[in-house]
Parts: sequence; structure tokens; C-alpha cells
Amino acid sequence: MKAFNQLLCGAATVALLAGTAHAADEQPATDSAPSNEIVVTAQKREQSINSVGMSITAASGDTLLARGVTGPADLTRVVPGFTFTASGYATPVYTLRGVGLYEYSFGASPSVALYQDEFSIPFPTMSLGLGLDVQRLEVLKGPQGTLYGASSTGGAINYISNKPTDTLAAGGDLSYDKFNKLDVSGFVSGPLSSTLKGRIAVRAVQGGDWQYSLSRREDKNGASRQLIGRAILDWEPTNNARFELTLSGYQDKSDTQQAQFISNQLNIVPTAGFIPAGATRSNPFEVVNPAAYAAFTNPASPNFDASLAARQAKVAGRIGEPGTNSYLGMTPIGLGDNARVAEWSPEWPHQMNDRMFQAALRSSVDLSDTLTLTSLTSYIDQKINRAQDNDATLATALPVRVFGGVEFFSQELRLAHDSESVHLVGGVNYDHASVDDTQRSLSAFDLSVGEALPGLRFTENSHELKQKISNFAVFGNADIEVAPNLTLQAGARWTKSKRDAAYCGYDLTPEQLFSKTFGNADVVPGFGFYDLQTAFGLNPAGHVVVQPGQCIALNDSPTAGADLFRPAITPIERSLNEDNVSWRLGANYKFDSGTLVYVSASQGYKAGVFGNAAATAQSQFQPAKQERLRAYEFGFKAPLLNRRAQFNAAAFYYDYANKQVRAKTSDPVFGLLENILNVPKSKVLGVEAELQLYPVDGLNISLSGSYLDSKVNGKFDKTIAGLAIYNQAGYKGDYNGSTLPFTPKYSAVVDAEYKFPVSASTETFFGGTLTYQDKTNATFETAVLKADEYRIPAYALLDLRAGIQSADGSWKASVFGRNVGNKTYATTIFSGSDVLYRYTGRPATYGVSLTVRYGN
Repeated sequence: MKAFNQLLCGAATVALLAGTAHAADEQPATDSAPSNEIVVTAQKREQSINSVGMSITAASGDTLLARGVTGPADLTRVVPGFTFTASGYATPVYTLRGVGLYEYSFGASPSVALYQDEFSIPFPTMSLGLGLDVQRLEVLKGPQGTLYGASSTGGAINYISNKPTDTLAAGGDLSYDKFNKLDVSGFVSGPLSSTLKGRIAVRAVQGGDWQYSLSRREDKNGASRQLIGRAILDWEPTNNARFELTLSGYQDKSDTQQAQFISNQLNIVPTAGFIPAGATRSNPFEVVNPAAYAAFTNPASPNFDASLAARQAKVAGRIGEPGTNSYLGMTPIGLGDNARVAEWSPEWPHQMNDRMFQAALRSSVDLSDTLTLTSLTSYIDQKINRAQDNDATLATALPVRVFGGVEFFSQELRLAHDSESVHLVGGVNYDHASVDDTQRSLSAFDLSVGEALPGLRFTENSHELKQKISNFAVFGNADIEVAPNLTLQAGARWTKSKRDAAYCGYDLTPEQLFSKTFGNADVVPGFGFYDLQTAFGLNPAGHVVVQPGQCIALNDSPTAGADLFRPAITPIERSLNEDNVSWRLGANYKFDSGTLVYVSASQGYKAGVFGNAAATAQSQFQPAKQERLRAYEFGFKAPLLNRRAQFNAAAFYYDYANKQVRAKTSDPVFGLLENILNVPKSKVLGVEAELQLYPVDGLNISLSGSYLDSKVNGKFDKTIAGLAIYNQAGYKGDYNGSTLPFTPKYSAVVDAEYKFPVSASTETFFGGTLTYQDKTNATFETAVLKADEYRIPAYALLDLRAGIQSADGSWKASVFGRNVGNKTYATTIFSGSDVLYRYTGRPATYGVSLTVRYGN
């Protein structure tokens, strides 16, 4: 806390100087002062952003369009401290100020909550349509939940849609880039009767193959095939009642991004020509690295992999085997050279077929001049079907299909009192979700772990997780001006969460080799029943045969008795019942000059998570319990220089308990596998600053940045089930002192645009955005438990834009370049079984765009 106190004192000094100096020097605003006031609804009423005592990043729809921000994944171009990470199953991961959850299961609630017009978008897989026809974006940082919606630890991203207009309006946007990607959207809005207004917006995206195969250059990947739509009806039957019905949805048949191969651990040998024990030949693709081999094979090493020698022998023996495309021979793609090149199995699909429909009804009734009752009712139906090649090679080692769906219902009722000095909000929130999440490995033919027993070389296996999720909450918030310019805030939320989960691993193939591995009816002379039960030395009298379609999970409970390591053939059921109290306390003081100084303390929770894991032991089907974050923040917002400058800054300290993460645990059959678990204690210390400049008419300059110091600051070496924790590199031990994954220490966004008239009716503009993300790591790492190969290097991206537009805003034509330096950068690095691979951001992209507006 010493460092935080120093930061706090420094920020307080700057804030007081800004407030007092501004009070002395500020002159009344003149007609030449720019109109740069931003209005937000972060506290459920319209306010100037300079009057809200919390850290908020806000951007208009026009700003998002100019910077190429079409969804949450692009917010790094606007929001410092925000990180987007691609996961192995095309599920997006959003992290804010180091708070996020790297989890690719469908039913995992995010640490950073998503909203469309205050309606909860419960899972990141549903975020595709959020960027359609946007009026503005509000990103609230820190724990949320005392005002509306879901409880969250990291913050909230709220997209506010353009609403139906009183008069006829229409418009469209079109862009086309060098990868033949065509992005077309349009809207029509206006009155339908004296009390009814409507708006329809549609977006279609086609093309954009930006990746190509390393071995088959003509084989392309990366095309979009998206159709997104939204219809809004506003009905105001009386002056006191308003109803807004929104119907929205999308269909997405885009390609899934293909990963870039980095290395294969099975190629590492101690000496040239080394023949693994049990093998008959050496590996012709060997990488001689005695130190690494010793680390993997020495039982005293924290990086010891007991299964390495056997897997090396197994896969080396397959080299040249008919029908096998051994991926030992894959060579690393030139990392840092080309973001476009990747590799995948040509015979397997690599596309998605997702769809979502949402119906949302907002009802508001004014009970008096100061009292309003609001109801938010929402229903979402989502279907997911995605195929992805997760070994990043030509081999048929790990192509995966993930499929299932989510049904979600939510209801919120809240009562708001608004008077000149008192603002109160209170309400109840309920939501329920049914989730069906299945991961099917389509072929494990070349996978080293695909043959636990000789001769039982299985090709497919499936892992299904079904969940029923219910959340109920009561919340309230008070914002009271207790003295001139001094406002006090207090809020609280009680949440009750219940999750019921059922896991089932099964085999749908005719051969049933995966099932037979665990419970075979065949008897081999001298061996007995030919399966793992016999290999474990279990009594044949209790032998369990796994029938086609039955579930498979080894009973490794210490209380299992005679059933220890026998397969369970029914779904493994788990439940998670949790409740918590979130709260927020704050104080704002606004100087007469307009400078706002605020301080707050808050506590937020995020519900527990069941993760879909390719495990074989019941102990691995454990949830990550709810995480808790306590946040302490001091900040200020200062308009300066006759409002030609705006300087905002905040210092904060996060005390993080039970942070939810993905890490690896040891499966008794297949070695190290991903699992969901909790980090007992961690912390984030940070500073953010933003400077907006309007030095001359037509010139806007924005500079913003963040500093984050994140650490695991408690013992972290075992899961709740007592299993040892491994990082992605395969090291096990205590990760106390590690930085949090996907949390760059520094990030910054700089944007500038200059606009000037060229005639009485037209003006031209040019501008650019520079985005910087510092280096980070995709897994936990300490000085002893290393993970060098999982380090994500720092990168800076430059986007440029220029064009001409009408002075009245009715049309705009521009050219743009994104990542014009053609920087190759990684968004994540991951290991799937034997292979280490990465996902990259898009290469340099150039294009043209056209915007047309009528009556808007």
C-alpha cells in the first residue's frame, strides 16, 4: 500500500492544483470555445461525464466508426488498460485494468460485464452485434452492480444504440478493404404514428480472407459471413409512460481464425540421433537441447513431465506410417515476420455457424415528477456451432468442434427518485440461463495422448457440460448533494447465485476405442480385461464395462473404496450455491471552475464458474468459486484553458480474492490438461490519465495511458481439489509473485484529427491513432517457474485516415489504413496437447469507406 499512498498523494496534489489554478484563471466560455461536453448515463440519468465520480471512457458512434471499432474486440483503439484476447475456441476474452477471465466455455460469466442499452449480454459469445448503429459507448471501470444489471468485478461495457427519431432519417455506411472484405450497413428511422416511432438497422459483412496456408498458398482463411439486424419500436401512449421494444439478432458463418505453429515439445532431445526408450528410430526433426530435455525428464525439476519419454517414443514410431501426417516435422513459422501465414488440415472444416436472437422490452412509467418505475425484460436464444483446427499443423491431431446453445431470460425492476440534490435508485434483478456446451475432438489420430493403451488408438471423444444458472439480486444506490459542490454516494447489492452442472465425456464412434480404453469387455490372455482398470491393477471382480454412449469419468475420490479408478458411467453432477454483498462508497467535490475530485471504495463479486474441460478424473470437474475484488480509487476531471483542454486522472488499488483463471492440472491418463480454478490472493496497483486537447478550431488531440502493477501476492500452488497447479509451460510450484496473465504494465492510445473547410459546403480531414500495448505473459511465471515461450512481446500499431465530407454531415468519403506498419503481433500464446501456437492480430489493411446520412 505504500506505493499506492504515494500515487494517491501525487494525484491529489495535481487535482487540487488543477482545481484552484483553474478557479483563479478560468474565463467565461466564449463562442469560440469548442463544444466538447460528453453526456453519459452511467448512473441511470443523463449527466455530463465531468460530473460523474468514477472512471469512465466514453466515445460517440462517429468516433468508433472513424477508428474502425466495430465491436468490443476493437476497444484497444479507444480504451487504455483494455485487453482483448482470442481463445482456442473463438470465444472472446475481455480484460479491463488486469481484471478478466480467460475462459472459453459458453456459460462462463465475464469479469467485465457487457450491456446493450442497459440489457445484460451475459456471455462474451453473444457480443457480435453490439457495434451495430451505435450512438455512444460507455466503459465503466471497477466493480459494478449497485445501479443495475449484473454484478461484475472488472467493469461494464455499455453500448447505447441510436434510437428512433421524430422525423424521417436514413443512412448507410460502406467500406471495402484490400482483402476484398465488404462491410455494408444502413438504417431507416422515423415516426409511424403520433405515439409510435421505429428504427431498423442492418449490417452485412462478406469476404476478407486474410490468412493463407503455409503449404497451399491458394487455400485462404479469415473470411467474414455475417448478417446482423436490429429493430426498435418506441411507443409513448401518454406523457407519463414509455415503452421500447428491441428485436435483434445475427447469423455468423465466418471462418475461425487459424493459429500459427511455434514449436513441438516432442522434438526436444538431449543429443543428436537420440532414440527414445521404446522407439526403434530417432526423430529426423529433432531439436537438440540438453537443458530443456533434462528439465522435462528429471523428477527433481519443477518442469518434470513423466509422460514425455513415452509420448516421444509413440509419435516417433508413427513417422512415415500410412495414414498419419506426423506433426513432428512442422517447422516454426517465421515469428515476427508474417501474420498471414498459418497451417491447418485441409480435410477439416474451420468455420462457425452461430446465430442469436434477442427480444428486449423496456417499460418506464413516471409515478410523479421525481419518481420513475422502470422494467427491463429480455430473452436471448443463441445457437453455437464452431469447427477449429487446434494443432496449427497439417496433421489430424486436434481438430475440434464446439457446439451447443444458451437460453437466457432476465427481468429487472427498479425505482428511481430524481430531485435537484437527491438521486436514489433501488431494484431487483433476476436471470436464468440454460447452457449446453459440447467440445468434440474430431480426430486424435496423430495426438500423442490418443493411445493410452497400445492398440486402442481412439479417433474421437466428446466432453459435454450442461448447466442451469440462476441469479437473484436486490440493489440500491444513493447520490446526495449534502453541501454545495459536495456529493456523497453509497450503494449496495445482495446477490444469490445457483449453478447446477452435469459433466459427461463419451464416445460416439462405431469402434468405441475411447470407451474401451476405460471399460473394455475384451479379455487378453495374460493381461485380463484390456483397459485402464486392469492397467491400474484393479480387482477383475469389480470390472466396469463402458457401453456405447455412456459417460466416462474415473472415480479418483479418496472415499471411493473398491470403486477407486473405476469409470463412472452416468453424468457427474456438481452444484454451486453462493451469495455475496457488493457495495460502493464515494464522495465528489466539484470546484466552481468545473474540476471534479472524487474518491471511492467499492467491493464487487463475479459468480462462480464451471468450465468445460477435457478431463477423465472426477476431481477435475470442480468449479472456480466466486471472485471478490475490493477497489480503492482517487481521481479528478479537470476542464482547462477555457475548455480547450480536459485532463482526467485516477489512481487505484485492487485487492483481488479468488481470481478465476485457466491453468493446468495433471490428468491421470492424459497428462496436463486445462482446468478452471482460483488464485487465492492477488492485487493490481494502477494509474490512468487522459488529456484531451482542442488547441485550434478543427484540431482534436487525445492522449491516454495506463500503468498496471499486478501480482499474485499469496501462496498459489494447488486447486480446491488439492491438485498441483502447472503453468502453460508445464512447471508446477508456487506462483506467488507472478504477474497476472494478459495484464500489460503499460498501455496507451494517442489519436489526432484535423478538419478544415475547403469550400462553403465541404471540408477535409486527416488523422491517425497510435495504440501501444506493453509486453505481457499468457500464463503464470516466476523467476524459478519460467514460461519464456509464453511471453507476448510489446507492440505499437498505427492507423491512419483521411477524407472529405460535407459541412452539414450528410456524407463522408475516406480512405483508411490500419496497422500501416504491418506489425506482426500476438494476442495470445497457447499450448494444445503437444503443440505450442499463437494467435496474431491482423496485418496491414487499407481500404475506402463511404457514409451517407439523411435527416439524422
